[in-house]
Amino acid sequence: MCWTATTSGTGSAPIWASAPRIAPRTSVASARSALFAGAGLICITAFISPYRSDRDRARRAAGNGFHEIYVRADLSTCEHRDPKGLYKKARAGLIRDFTGIDAPYEPPERPELVVDTDKAGIDACVRQVLDYVLVNFAVNEPVEAGSSGS
Repeated sequence: MCWTATTSGTGSAPIWASAPRIAPRTSVASARSALFAGAGLICITAFISPYRSDRDRARRAAGNGFHEIYVRADLSTCEHRDPKGLYKKARAGLIRDFTGIDAPYEPPERPELVVDTDKAGIDACVRQVLDYVLVNFAVNEPVEAGSSGS
């Protein structure tokens, strides 16, 4: 199965430029996800994907294996959590085409799961994603170290 998590916040590899830089990253993520999914693995990719058209393209490429998870955080929350100060730089005009500041973010219209990080802590958000995986995919329960698994 192939998943993508979309976020309106910043991550370790933020994308703040417009379509010419976003499309290649989306294509690479889709291709890698398809490889993992073809091997029977659950693949979770997380990156800023500001345009519905890019997410729609990824959904078409993956078919039924695509599960969109919207990791929601409002702009003020993203700015508060920004360890690199990128939002501050974007507001000062030092970074152009920054998602949410001077470039658009189009929230998903019908994601399979919404994780609202403004209302829940990290442990609850992770639990929400794990519960989704357990309900929607055939996942074997982990075997305790030292146990025979039977």
